Amino acid sequence: MRIFALPLVLVFFACVEATSPPLVSATITAGPMVGSVTHETARVWVQTAEEAQLHLEIRAEGKDWMGFGPGGVHLTRENQFSGFAEVRVQPNTRYQYRFVSDHAELLPVSEQSFRTPPAPDESGSFTVAFGSCAGSWGLHPDQPIWRAINNLHPDVFLWLGDNIYFERDTKEWEDVGKMQARWKTQRAMPSLQPMLRRTVNLATWDDHDYGPNNSDGTWRLKEESLKLFRNYWANPDNPTSVPGVMHSYRWGKVEFFLLDTRFHRSPNKAKNGPGKSVLGETQWAWLEHALKTSAADFKVIVSAMQVLPDYHDFESWKLFPSDRQRLFDFLANHQITGAFILSGDRHIGELLQREIPRLPYPLTEFTASPLAAGFGTPPPDEQVPSRVPGTSVEGEQFGVLRFTTPQNGPPYVELQAFHADGKPAWKARRIEITDLGAQGD
Repeated sequence: MRIFALPLVLVFFACVEATSPPLVSATITAGPMVGSVTHETARVWVQTAEEAQLHLEIRAEGKDWMGFGPGGVHLTRENQFSGFAEVRVQPNTRYQYRFVSDHAELLPVSEQSFRTPPAPDESGSFTVAFGSCAGSWGLHPDQPIWRAINNLHPDVFLWLGDNIYFERDTKEWEDVGKMQARWKTQRAMPSLQPMLRRTVNLATWDDHDYGPNNSDGTWRLKEESLKLFRNYWANPDNPTSVPGVMHSYRWGKVEFFLLDTRFHRSPNKAKNGPGKSVLGETQWAWLEHALKTSAADFKVIVSAMQVLPDYHDFESWKLFPSDRQRLFDFLANHQITGAFILSGDRHIGELLQREIPRLPYPLTEFTASPLAAGFGTPPPDEQVPSRVPGTSVEGEQFGVLRFTTPQNGPPYVELQAFHADGKPAWKARRIEITDLGAQGD
């Protein structure tokens, strides 16, 4: 089935100095949200209460506002009055931005700015926060965790799935209208807006924002769910020839590979063997080529569900033994350096390490879940030999990665988990690029 792109017109016109139009009553109901920002382009998403034709204006800090010619983003009822505009930017620069209607500037609602990454071959320190499982059934329905994340000022936030929860009692995933309403409600969460407006937001999905519990590639409304997902995110483009939400993202010398573990997934109960896949062959071909050809120092594989654990029987790559072994073998056979894994889904947090035959470093996985949903109790360290002692976390939480390129010494990343109130859950763990099989600069 052909997947139709959102009806957006990208803003790539020559800049002219903009005048300051009068304010009007046009209403932004969610966002603006910073989406994919590279060293060359930036995408910003917005949702309004009514149909609108908007233009995105930017200015480097301390400079004049730069307006753009005809074009922009057309928000219609078909796309839930949501979408994104795209502009050209310069690397390693902080920009302020605003949306302007055909007639006047929309009222500003918060600090609206973003930072662009350096060119891919240039170094630069930056911070990434991540997490999964954000719904209305946690301890705090107003989800104060977003304020704690925003207070740390991450450059990037990675949404690892279950970014909303279709309600079980009414089976919202059976009704596209109810699915739309759930997305709209979560995206408009007041505590979420400041973080959306100043942080690059990138997302993949898991079962509860894709369809029913443990759903897979046989889900009958997956095309409708994909269209809805695309309405609400401004991700990099899908690099494959098949539909899905997979993509990669580069910030300087760090590259992230966000996987789609739902759209092409075999059923969990399918017979184990090469034909049982969590990614599908086309996505596999993209991932292997992207990892093999990546010039990034750090290569971060982002999976909605856990990859390494054997100690539990919940959803994980353990249910897909051929695919998991394929990943391990690929990393080892091609001596991929600088790789580690981020995951969510489990409603607990932990840092895991596993020795992979012929891979010259232990493979690390950092799990953070939930952001704002019910949580479980992690088993003690003695029952989880692969866990780094002292890194299990119970309760609502998020993870943070601080990538640093020092003037002297090899690049490194610090991994740390935080509770919903912003307090550290455990002391930061430092991993140098030389610990991941690479040679230092």
